[in-house]
Amino acid sequence: MSEWFDEEELESKVSGRTVWRILALARPYWRWVVGFVVLVALSSFADSYVTFLRKQMVDQGIGPPADLGALTWALVLYGLTIVFQAAIILGMIYLAGVLGER
Repeated sequence: MSEWFDEEELESKVSGRTVWRILALARPYWRWVVGFVVLVALSSFADSYVTFLRKQMVDQGIGPPADLGALTWALVLYGLTIVFQAAIILGMIYLAGVLGER
């Protein structure tokens, strides 16, 4: 039998009482929590869109019928999406800090 131990393994269970206690503590700050969750969802969407744009850049810019106009447009969208995602991450960090102090 192996003696290997993974610190990531959780041996304790989360009880329903713990979840309800956390929700009760977060209730006065529900707007902040909703804002944070919305920013997490937007960040996930932006990350998925970046993956799609990378595929488009490879398919349109490297493929045999290379379309430089489409590649340029995909690069512009890629840059704008990265800036948008950076703003989202900044907002998430701010909200996490505000919620952590309350």
